[in-house]
Amino acid sequence: SKAITPGKHTLEFNFGGIKRYAYNLAGNNRVKRIIKGTGVTSGVNTDITISPALTDTSKAFHFISYRHTSANDHADTFKSSEIINPSTLRIFSDSSGGANPVNFEYTIIEFDSASPINVQRSTATHSPGSTFPRSTSFTPIASLSQAFLINEGHTHNAVETSIGCEELDRIRLTSTAAWELNIGCAPNTGPQQNRVEIVNWNDPISLKAAQRGLAALTSAQTALTITPPTLVDPTHTLLFINARATSAQTWGSNQMGLYATLNSAGNIIIERQTTSPGTASVQLAWELVEFNPGFANIEHVTINSITTTIGSATISQVDSNNAIAIGTVSIPFGHGGSRNSAITNGGINSNQFTI
Repeated sequence: SKAITPGKHTLEFNFGGIKRYAYNLAGNNRVKRIIKGTGVTSGVNTDITISPALTDTSKAFHFISYRHTSANDHADTFKSSEIINPSTLRIFSDSSGGANPVNFEYTIIEFDSASPINVQRSTATHSPGSTFPRSTSFTPIASLSQAFLINEGHTHNAVETSIGCEELDRIRLTSTAAWELNIGCAPNTGPQQNRVEIVNWNDPISLKAAQRGLAALTSAQTALTITPPTLVDPTHTLLFINARATSAQTWGSNQMGLYATLNSAGNIIIERQTTSPGTASVQLAWELVEFNPGFANIEHVTINSITTTIGSATISQVDSNNAIAIGTVSIPFGHGGSRNSAITNGGINSNQFTI
């Protein structure tokens, strides 16, 4: 069967006089295709050929997770990404010329031309010593409850061996016409570039609501439960987390690596391995994107890879061509954050997810 009009549909199946019914929801936003791929970055910029090419870049958004073994050289490892034209997804690296190879896995979700979704791309560029928070404008949208922000990472060129608060960014939508970047300490080199996608879903038939807020892990906390103003159904809800650190300390992966999920009650669960250096806190931005039942099924799973480099989790059976796997935490870059016990300087953000 094929749904011609948006809204709720009831399908009748007649098996020799025995009737059964299925219920689905056809929104105005209709997925045209999902494009996936893997690779390894090379040089300052890595251009990925999108095949087949996108029909309209304003109808597509993307996620990338990264995997690497680099340590003590984070400036050459950090990445950001952007769909720069219908046939090219670009991964940006250190602008000073250093660029460690990093494995990546990307997913692009494209909607058909009749879909009301509109995706904007925005880059904030700042020089050494900039003050924060900083606000960046975009073309106004109608409602924050029908929009969400995707963190596409950042690049910088500091020659350092440790992660400090200047490398940890918090981003969020603050109005229907601006997004905010907040860093705990001013970057000590530059330029630094932060990239985002602003997704104006613009279809209340399929998207129930998006909501967002702020929270904090105090210096002594390793776990936090956030109850959103409106509870959500986790089986239809995406969760996005990013964060900044508040003081000029050296941060280990075990202190800033975050685990985030939704429990069965719709509460946000945040964990990290150990407490902060000194008295510094971790200031979080969270976003929940809840779809109406029948449009999208979402499964929140936990993968434990304690003694191996590869971990897995059993999920409900899916068509892998029409399903994606992404991490919930996007700091410092890529959708692959996790709680971990590593104390290696710069050994952070090295998780890649796939189905």
